[in-house]
Amino acid sequence: MRKGLILCAALAAGEALAFAWPSAAAVFRPAACGILFFAALLAWGWRSWGLWLVCIACLGYARAGQLVAARQDVLRQARLLNNGKPFPARLSIPENITLRPSAKGGTNIVFMADIGPLPVRVRISRWSGGEPPRPGEEWDCAGWLNAEAPGRNGRPTYSIAGAHACARRATSAAERPLQAWLRRVRGDFSRRLGIGVRPDSESLALVRAILLGERARLPRETREAFALAGTIHVFAISGLHVMVVAQILAVLLMVCDIGQRYLGVALVPLVWLYVLLTGASPSAIRAAGMASLYFAAFVFGRAPNALSAWTATFLVTHLSDPSLLLNVGSQLSFAVVLTLIFAVRATQHARPGVRIAVLTLATWAAGVPLVASAFGRFTLGGLVANLVLVPAAECAVIVASVGLLASFLSDPLAAYFTNLAVLVADVMSNVSFLTAALPGAHGETAPWPWYLCGLWYLLLGGGLWWLAACDRRKGRNRL
Repeated sequence: MRKGLILCAALAAGEALAFAWPSAAAVFRPAACGILFFAALLAWGWRSWGLWLVCIACLGYARAGQLVAARQDVLRQARLLNNGKPFPARLSIPENITLRPSAKGGTNIVFMADIGPLPVRVRISRWSGGEPPRPGEEWDCAGWLNAEAPGRNGRPTYSIAGAHACARRATSAAERPLQAWLRRVRGDFSRRLGIGVRPDSESLALVRAILLGERARLPRETREAFALAGTIHVFAISGLHVMVVAQILAVLLMVCDIGQRYLGVALVPLVWLYVLLTGASPSAIRAAGMASLYFAAFVFGRAPNALSAWTATFLVTHLSDPSLLLNVGSQLSFAVVLTLIFAVRATQHARPGVRIAVLTLATWAAGVPLVASAFGRFTLGGLVANLVLVPAAECAVIVASVGLLASFLSDPLAAYFTNLAVLVADVMSNVSFLTAALPGAHGETAPWPWYLCGLWYLLLGGGLWWLAACDRRKGRNRL
């Protein structure tokens, strides 16, 4: 357990070093590869744990350095072309696009995209060329890349405006057979979740967002209330939702007399199918990867270990994409899940009410430094609201899932469970609105420096260690 976490820390340290000094990383990346090669040979011969740490740190440095060098090549080309010609790029249009009317006519279009390995913020000014970009399309663009300023969220701005700039559709958003089938199934599930409920119910929209990831139907004021209350994570498909659905599926498979050894074989594809049905968001993919490793232990006749699954997921995802180390969403996912793993271990002999309170507090505390550092926001009200909303969200997922399954047998039975899920969602919505309206529940703060974030996590780790020690003493006293 400890060695796995140290390996993750070594990989993160190597990648962080490369991102902290990108110019040096681009130059010394070959040297890091050489050190990695010789350290691996020595570690293989001597079985030295310290040399393996050097290997993983150099591997992280080399992978991040490779990414940094590729991004610098794109910026170098942009600087050369910015003297007279716009920078050409083919962009894939994402799901989230912002369209706003321009005061000078036309429409301003903003979305996030990638130019090769470089993430950019694209701004098309005063668009009046017909149908705007749609998700899934590819566009050939020529614009001006601001290579000097990092822009919002560390992304330079790619501005398509002025002379010689252009944007035209290269490929249409042709729907693949699998995508069309998933869309039909998601639409059918969404319809079944509405059995016996008013179609315009805001709480029904919240249930659909929690279980199916249909956040577009949520009213804007509802999303803002959840954000101000520090509880917006409850309807983002993530580890909580994936693990609850996986447990429901596991119960169904065991009812179908599938043995424990083959449970992982049957369960893992179903978990990934659920993630695809909900839109395959990055947080859901990370959660599904961890759940797959967790339940795969049954196939090999081993007891599942959440910490081992977390470690393997961290290493694989950060080696495949080092930029995730700087992604706030990824940081939140891994930090919250790791904190929950230790919180569960620290409350094995605690009463159910105490355990729920500790898990909720740990969930809130794990995200505070990252949110304060990245967004300059401190949501004290989230500490209280999450005591209600985290258990309520789990309850809503369970009840809505049962209602969805019941809809294939009986509409009245499905309506009973769906209305119960809507009632839970209504409580969640009211708690969020009430918390957001409380004075002092949320506020702005100066972005936290790294040492303050480190001190917070040090105190959090110390608190969990103390709880674990108390829990072990309680367990010994019961024997």
